Amino acid sequence: MNDPLQTVLILLAIAVLAVVIFRLLRLPPMLGYLLAGVIIGPHALGWIPATDETHHLAGFGVVFLMFSIGLEFSLPKLIAMKHIVFGFGTSRVIWVSCLSSGNFLGAGDLGAGMLD
Repeated sequence: MNDPLQTVLILLAIAVLAVVIFRLLRLPPMLGYLLAGVIIGPHALGWIPATDETHHLAGFGVVFLMFSIGLEFSLPKLIAMKHIVFGFGTSRVIWVSCLSSGNFLGAGDLGAGMLD
């Protein structure tokens, strides 16, 4: 199955089915899109092969996903959750920075070789 039209039609059909199911379960449709992509992708059922065309299509999917996530958030909701969002966000950045610098410093000769 290397036909790009067939690939897009499978993606659209599964996405519509996933959104209908997730709406019936009163869950966000974005979760349906993500689950559909994971299930039919090349690492699960393999209905969609890992080709250059599907890689570019996945890039568009990420752009649309970020757009729809941006539509879900409103400024009043973000202001109401500022302590949670910015508190956890800042702590996560600090935590990952500490882990990354610890791995880099613990690499010894490997880290020194990267600077040459």
